[in-house]
Amino acid sequence: MQTASGSELSRMENGRWQPGPVTVVVSGNRPQETIAKQSLRYVGIDGRLSDLGDGRPAELVPLISDRWGSHFSWNGTGPMPEDQRRRLSDIVAQTKAAGQQLRFWATPESVALWTELADAGVDLIGTDELERLARFLESRRE
Repeated sequence: MQTASGSELSRMENGRWQPGPVTVVVSGNRPQETIAKQSLRYVGIDGRLSDLGDGRPAELVPLISDRWGSHFSWNGTGPMPEDQRRRLSDIVAQTKAAGQQLRFWATPESVALWTELADAGVDLIGTDELERLARFLESRRE
């Protein structure tokens, strides 16, 4: 396995954002203040929906991810309630306007849910059922 060199990684260097083909995002218990203060930084912070609009740049918080069930009650069975579809659309619009990507975790393993996420423009779809999601995504390309 080949390791990434510094030039392949997105980084903040001397106050300038240097995008690269690989952007490292720290998730979980993340030392946000420590990361933000680094003058040479090779990582971004995985934000939460509560971080949207907090003024931090997308170079510092490139990804917004949150638990699906903390914001939506729909479990992928039956049609998605219209108020929740609008909320999802609003969240997608906010993250895109901020230059961030969006991901939900702990989502129901449902083709109906994946369809709603993809149609809404959610950037990353997480799953524990990789082959099933791959078939779903492949079917959307046809």
